[in-house]
Amino acid sequence: MINFLYDITRPPFKNWGTHVSYAQQICGFFEWQIQKISNNPLKLIKTNLETLNGFDRKRFYSLMNISFDEKNWVKIYDTTPTKEAAEYLSNFIDNTKLILSYESSPTILKIFDILKISYIDIRFCPIKYLDDLALGFKTNNKEIFSKILKYKVSEDQFKLEASLLKSRIRLVNQDIHSKIQKNSAIFIGQTFDDASLIKNNKFLTPLDFKKQFIEKTYKYDCIYYKKHPFDKNKLTNSFIADLPNTKEINTNIYHLMCSDNIKEFFSISSGSIQEAEYFTKNTSYFFQPIYNFITDKEVNFCNKKYISVYKGFFEPNFWANILGPVINTKKCNNVELPFMQNKLRYLHNIYWGYDSLIKDYNPFFKENANNSIKKLEKKIDKLSNKRITKKIINSIKNLKIFKHIRLKK
Repeated sequence: MINFLYDITRPPFKNWGTHVSYAQQICGFFEWQIQKISNNPLKLIKTNLETLNGFDRKRFYSLMNISFDEKNWVKIYDTTPTKEAAEYLSNFIDNTKLILSYESSPTILKIFDILKISYIDIRFCPIKYLDDLALGFKTNNKEIFSKILKYKVSEDQFKLEASLLKSRIRLVNQDIHSKIQKNSAIFIGQTFDDASLIKNNKFLTPLDFKKQFIEKTYKYDCIYYKKHPFDKNKLTNSFIADLPNTKEINTNIYHLMCSDNIKEFFSISSGSIQEAEYFTKNTSYFFQPIYNFITDKEVNFCNKKYISVYKGFFEPNFWANILGPVINTKKCNNVELPFMQNKLRYLHNIYWGYDSLIKDYNPFFKENANNSIKKLEKKIDKLSNKRITKKIINSIKNLKIFKHIRLKK
């Protein structure tokens, strides 16, 4: 048995359900491969809200000398674990050699170190504009680290795909420069309870960086605020709105990265800043990103950084290779998955800012993906009143692909 864990320090509030469902999904992505190469089932550790006999977070908080309250997640997220808490967690771990996890908190990873358990923590790579999503793997085991390093995606891949994307966006959005004020910068907002914002037992907000923010307004003629779609912090939004030369913008993030008029991207800790670097933008953080990754120049072991892997993780032999140092594994015949762009995006069912890049300029993809052919019909009818004759419209509606979509409806 190999256990799979998520951030069990997170109380059941806000995005807890989403976090757990993501962890269940990631576990499901790899359970067949790991069973195939090791004969070990991959088991998700349950909490007391999901099963009567599961890990009790209230008791864990108590053993950490912290009261169980949603406000105290910031206190338990990254702190020194007690001996009692470490022993309690160990009761739920079936294999003391290895554990896999999804976005485990630093506190939990410290407990694995105390228990001398090798771990691999998995997190989505912040470089999300690639043809598909990449995953990051972080471990405290030197041998596993060396094995994963062989699969590391080159930074040249990030640079190449950024260059290609920039070329495409400038073709389909030729007035991107005219829409953006010259000598401008962009502040990337975040949800208030983002784990990357935790520092000194609190969530950081732009209000913690008033001085630095105001300095940016002196440097640039305009500061655009790219607000997170789920951010409802009125105090923060009011502070930014009251600053001189600032305005909110809703343009797709990758379109903004392609504008020559935007000189800098900055944020408290958003991963979008790491993406902007590969679009040759000046970047800065008020704090730091949660995902620090091994660069092409780094080869030495580091248990604080993630190794970014692109696509290879679906192959059983990937797991046979990286788990080999701690458990018995066997090689098997390669399983070749048919090529599919956005495979992990499709499986994970989330596209972040990439969605409009593949939908906005492809109405068939957009509407078929949304399972709403009526919207497509309305848009085509709207177009007919502008540039396209009714004869052409009728021809489009009679296309085989169009009929096929209608029949599937």
